[in-house]
Amino acid sequence: MNKKQIIDPTQVMPAKQAMHTLQIGERLGVPKDQIIEKCGLDKAWLEIPDYQIPVEPFYELNKEIAKATDNQDLGILVGRAAYLNIGHLLLYLSSICGSLRQWLNMMPNVLEMYGDLGKAVIVREKGSLRSEWRPSAPFSVSDRHTIDMVLSTANSILTSICLQPIIISKA
Repeated sequence: MNKKQIIDPTQVMPAKQAMHTLQIGERLGVPKDQIIEKCGLDKAWLEIPDYQIPVEPFYELNKEIAKATDNQDLGILVGRAAYLNIGHLLLYLSSICGSLRQWLNMMPNVLEMYGDLGKAVIVREKGSLRSEWRPSAPFSVSDRHTIDMVLSTANSILTSICLQPIIISKA
């Protein structure tokens, strides 16, 4: 089965997430214009942060930047950049919300931030419930950089609302 058959062409995500990846790529020495062309991204898509782009070029973007930089932490870096880009919103929300509950209800939803890249599922395990994020595309397409990016952003948001950092344990 080839990649074109695996990726649903109707799956989209916000262009700003691709911009975060491009920003990290540039800081790691990958020329932005060269990588945009190589991955099949349209520059016009990137001019509007909330524009919904197809997920396929985003997967290619991650793979090409990771290959060009040989940086296995690309997804973690991009996830942190995404979190930092919503930091001003988190601070603003804390100033206008009257309670922690109201603030939590207004927090950005990581699932909405990343569009159709994946979904959250609840898993019953030994009498308790666990939340998992699962990529929409098989691992061979989405790769670990996409998963690291989403989990890094989610972890950063959760850590920002806790007194003690949340320790990520090995699965």
